[in-house]
Amino acid sequence: MRPSRVRTMRLAATAATVLALSTAALGLTPGAAQAAVNDQAVSGVASPIWQPNAPVDALANANGVIYAGGQFTSVKPGAGQSGSATARTYLAAFSASTGALVTSFKVTLNGRVNALDVSPDGRTLYVGGSFTTVNGTTRNRIAAITLSTGTLNTSFNPNASAAVRSIESTSSTVYLGGDFTRVGGATRAYMASVTAATGALNTRFVPTFVQRPAQTCPTNPPPGCTTTTYTPNVLAIKVSPDGTRVLAGGQFMGVNGVSSGGMASLDPTTGATEEWDANTAQPINTNCAGRVTSIVAQGTSAYVTGAGDPPGCYEGTYSANISNGAVNWLSSCLGASQGLTIMNNILYKGSHQHDCAFNQGGASGGFVGGTGRGGFIHHHLVGQNLADGTFVHWSPNTNGSGSAATGPHVMANDGTQIIVGGDFTNVNGSSQTYLTRFLANGDHATPSVPGRNINSDPFGGQPGVLSAKLAITVQPTAANTLTVLIPTSDDADSGTLTYRVYRDGGSTPVATMTAESYTWSRPTLRFDDKGLTAGSSHSYRVTASDGTFTSALSTAVSGRVASSAPGAFASVVSNLNPLLWWRLDDTGTTAADSSSSHTNTGSFQGGVTKGASGALGNDGAVTLNGSSGYVASNTQITAPNAFSESVWFKTTSTHGGSLLAQSDTRTGSGGNTDRAITMDNNGDLVFAVKQPGGSSMFGPAVTSFRNQDTIWNDGRWHQAVGTYDGNGTISLYVDGQLEGSTAGTDFNGNPVLAAGMPTSYLRAGYADLSSVQIVFGINFYNRSWPVSPFFSGSLDEASAFNYALTLAQVQSMYAAGVAGGA
Repeated sequence: MRPSRVRTMRLAATAATVLALSTAALGLTPGAAQAAVNDQAVSGVASPIWQPNAPVDALANANGVIYAGGQFTSVKPGAGQSGSATARTYLAAFSASTGALVTSFKVTLNGRVNALDVSPDGRTLYVGGSFTTVNGTTRNRIAAITLSTGTLNTSFNPNASAAVRSIESTSSTVYLGGDFTRVGGATRAYMASVTAATGALNTRFVPTFVQRPAQTCPTNPPPGCTTTTYTPNVLAIKVSPDGTRVLAGGQFMGVNGVSSGGMASLDPTTGATEEWDANTAQPINTNCAGRVTSIVAQGTSAYVTGAGDPPGCYEGTYSANISNGAVNWLSSCLGASQGLTIMNNILYKGSHQHDCAFNQGGASGGFVGGTGRGGFIHHHLVGQNLADGTFVHWSPNTNGSGSAATGPHVMANDGTQIIVGGDFTNVNGSSQTYLTRFLANGDHATPSVPGRNINSDPFGGQPGVLSAKLAITVQPTAANTLTVLIPTSDDADSGTLTYRVYRDGGSTPVATMTAESYTWSRPTLRFDDKGLTAGSSHSYRVTASDGTFTSALSTAVSGRVASSAPGAFASVVSNLNPLLWWRLDDTGTTAADSSSSHTNTGSFQGGVTKGASGALGNDGAVTLNGSSGYVASNTQITAPNAFSESVWFKTTSTHGGSLLAQSDTRTGSGGNTDRAITMDNNGDLVFAVKQPGGSSMFGPAVTSFRNQDTIWNDGRWHQAVGTYDGNGTISLYVDGQLEGSTAGTDFNGNPVLAAGMPTSYLRAGYADLSSVQIVFGINFYNRSWPVSPFFSGSLDEASAFNYALTLAQVQSMYAAGVAGGA
């Protein structure tokens, strides 16, 4: 192996990134990765527990025992456990320390269990569901089990008329919610309060619930149309820690005659309405059909999540003051959320989260996921800081199965572990059916192997498709240099990983780099391998380590050093004959046009600072303030069909913004914006062009492409290029590599060309993006991404072309840029 010379490394990561020196160059032994700010104590590796044969819908724990209820009729040993399949009808108990079946606990029910709750003294297990007998004794949908004996408490008999779906108990009172309309022979619809001693109805507690109007078919209904009726059932109940409120959530549209949404704060004695301001800040089940699915509380705050039926309905998480419901923080992610639990000041959530476009970026998420179900990458298990809702580094994963295919249904903890039940059949890619647990015993997960692409989850019987292109690439750039780009990996319980790069099969790394990443936020590391022989070929492999566990080596990727240095950047771009080319090193009020025409100058608008250090060595750039600054062309360019646009950018912003776009309006908001390269709040890039025709209920008609999970807001210079070939296909390139291409289709899947722009003004750093944003579903709450359409950061070397650049041409610009100091 050729002796190492000077190595330079470029690191793309979030603001929390830890930079590491090249230990190979310094002759040092690589050390363990530093713990990231948002690491937490729960392992991302599942511990053994027996497995039911059907979904788990309810969990509780007490006295070293985990209780699970659901749809199952038997349980069997988990991986590495002894025993054989054993009958357990809808309710079973397992050792909290070993996960083994507690054989002494055998309660036989004749129907599904939806809810479990243990009394505050740990002596009684309340069970709710659709059963009508317990151990052969009639008990309609709710029962109490004495835990010391595992027998039915025959004194407790509320007698609900239909399914019980939620239970919350105090020392004296049991609250129950569900589909019922009578309890104990008396009218009580959807929620009731009974005594803990006998189950007798507390007659003063009389809340009423507003039903959502049925969804009916139109006058001339399409084939298969049916009327949907919504039961205003109560699905989640939580008594506040101080006992002054009972919080109720569900599929109701309001409470006590007021249509305020599916979340309510009630007087614990009468059921009268208490103030809950979050119904204004984040309504649930008002303008779209949704429901609150889980409520937990700690101290003076409650934490609420939900699920929706139409795509785009609220499925995020929020924190609110219990006293008045004022929102503390709001995390607006999509992907039906079913269960919450709090342990060690972390909120653990079970869902199938796939999009957090309306959140700020960084630790708050802010990523835009697939815009159709076929492109979803689901993150079924996540953790959030109680204080602000930012995500922690905990991301074990499950699948979803059955008709709903939600994944996790319910979450619980006993102070030492997180317990999860649901419809999943595997955990972290290994078989584990319907029940799993994760101990709070620290780092046990191994980082994923760098360079592995990620497919979307299967949907509708169709296999997943490539949705996150994360291949390691090698390309010749500056003289005697190969540039290696490494999208970072993920680790189910660690955030900061150390990457070691090995050349030509060697055992000593030629570079070591460190970065923080989430499964949906993967910065790209850059290693410039300098001092190589012109014309020589080299291969590279990479490992990722969390300091305890190290991934396998990545698949080798190779590149050949160019036989000569690339041309000067100015010459390379000039030879590509741009329509417009702003070097952005100006000192006056005008951005000079360096194209051959020299006529397409730009004007600096608002908060633009000139003279910043540029992408190319001593060349200048502009810095935009993120609220008013941008560059707009003074005259229109003509590229009615095929086109390309390119810009170098540098930012650490978590508010996103427009990098480049074309508009029929020179300055200000409004007008027709098209051909937009936009950064989302998380730092990923999307390229979109408009299609002919207007918008639909699902948003604007556009052809767009984003490579999910990658982020570029690392404070380093990057080059973004968008192209359209004139025949329906757009392509997005970053740093000389094709992120991906897509052919335009309409909402029915038919091929469609871009609308085109006969003439347009180029804008760098701002455009009105309201007509080119696209996310999954319907924007019921009229929110927008990015947080600001104004880009905050530096821009350099903006150009536009009236044809589609090829990969080779894009790479020639990037190579010249790297050679020039980028």
